[in-house]
Amino acid sequence: MSTSDFNLSDVSAQDIVETVRDGLLVLDAELTVVSANNAFYSMFATAAETTIGRRLYDLGNGQWDIPALRVLLEEILPRKTTVEAYEVEHVFPDVGPKTMLLNARKVHRPGISFDFFLLTIDDVTELRNEQRKATINLRLGQTIADTVRDPLVILDSDMRIVTASRNFVLMFGDSAEDVVGKRLEDLKQGQWDVAALHALLDHVVPDDRPFDDFLLEDEFPLLGHRIFKLYARKIQVPGNLGTQLLLVFEDATKETLFDRHRNVLAAELAHRIKNSLQVISSFVSYELRRAADPCVEGYRAMQARISAVAELYDVIAKSSAFGPVEIEAYLEGIASSILLKPSWREFRHRDRCRCGTAHDRGRSCCSARPDGQRACDQCDQIRVSKRHGPHHAGLPAA
Repeated sequence: MSTSDFNLSDVSAQDIVETVRDGLLVLDAELTVVSANNAFYSMFATAAETTIGRRLYDLGNGQWDIPALRVLLEEILPRKTTVEAYEVEHVFPDVGPKTMLLNARKVHRPGISFDFFLLTIDDVTELRNEQRKATINLRLGQTIADTVRDPLVILDSDMRIVTASRNFVLMFGDSAEDVVGKRLEDLKQGQWDVAALHALLDHVVPDDRPFDDFLLEDEFPLLGHRIFKLYARKIQVPGNLGTQLLLVFEDATKETLFDRHRNVLAAELAHRIKNSLQVISSFVSYELRRAADPCVEGYRAMQARISAVAELYDVIAKSSAFGPVEIEAYLEGIASSILLKPSWREFRHRDRCRCGTAHDRGRSCCSARPDGQRACDQCDQIRVSKRHGPHHAGLPAA
């Protein structure tokens, strides 16, 4: 016999019964157990010796005498040929609480005057427990979501809204029915139908690629001009085999507009200060052209200081518009701009006579005269003391 000649009819019924995962019982018309498979024995911690030949309701000291099971076998099944997914919950003394899905079929065999009942038992206890936990977590999550100030939604794989927080409903719909089940881009007037947003959302779940601070600015019905920051994460709901997407909306209108106005004001302030410094620098340049030689270095140093302040405000203006600047480069630039030249340091400690000749303050070369006048040894001119009038100048008459 070749493999091509083999078919399902060549497999014995007993082999099939012992292979299936579900517990299986064969009952006669009196609901006496005629046969059971190993899955049933394992599921309910029993054996063939205490099962075969006994009525179903008497098994395990009467633990199978379940009202819902009696309804199935005595009322529903006699009127129907098959019953599927009949759920029964019961606490068994030996194995604890069980949630079972029962499938029953009436089986007639030629030559036998009565029918048999085929009963399969699918233990869905763990599945139901997970579903209950998921329901509890969902309710808890919904409560937390409704408490959070920022609107948020949970999207399925088709980008349809599964759950929406109360603040989201209040902001973008009149009731939960207005938003739940709809695609995000279909809400209101299509403000969320943005290609860049779709491109980001399409990669959140499959590639586990979250994103933050996605800015969307538009006119929203009843809300006016709004700027939202969007945050997206992939989430796994307990008891749910699929993954979903959590999307949070932060109304950043005031914050964003404030930042924009601040940047504009900072740039305008820096511009005005630079203009004022330019005016002052122009005055210094004008005075520089008229200044005597000893004053030239002082005016030039003053211009260097003004240029340094102008560069400082230029850096401030750029940082307000384009973000932080490198502190090392910033300090080096400022330090090099305000570095004093040796000639200016020397000039700060010098004074000059009326004639314009420069002298060190600590080492004056002018000698005091008895009449209160001071004579300059370098230029032979007379410097009049402040405590004497012009008639004491001692200079020859014109």
